[in-house]
Amino acid sequence: MSTIPPGRNWRPAVNRYVVDASVIVASLLPDEPYHRPASHLLDKFHEGTVELYAVDLLPFEVANALWRAATRGRIDISLALEAIEQFEKFDIAYLKVGLEGLVKLAYEYGRTAYDAAYLALALQLGIPLLTADKQLFNALEVKFELIRWIESA
Repeated sequence: MSTIPPGRNWRPAVNRYVVDASVIVASLLPDEPYHRPASHLLDKFHEGTVELYAVDLLPFEVANALWRAATRGRIDISLALEAIEQFEKFDIAYLKVGLEGLVKLAYEYGRTAYDAAYLALALQLGIPLLTADKQLFNALEVKFELIRWIESA
């Protein structure tokens, strides 16, 4: 058992990540392929051992994904609404990014402006972007040094 040196407050190391909508949706829907690691990440966030940041478009992307899952019959609308209620309690810090830099990143990496917003925030904060979007991760794994796969958190 380790002891805390006298006069020092001990606090566990905190990992910091930018998260995209794929991580949040995976944490909310049990049938998502990466539900377990995404839920584990959110547990660590609520425990205070992980800090999460996102761009301010995240709530709209999450709401859209849940609406789409309901309209396609994948989930019932009541589950979508429960997931929204749960998501609204997450208290993730939303930050803005500059549009000019975002467009440059979208062009440079051949991604949507939505994806580029998360990339821009990762660069702005100097911390990894954590994703459960396999297509995004595969496209950028060797090109964008700050991207990380959900299972690595």
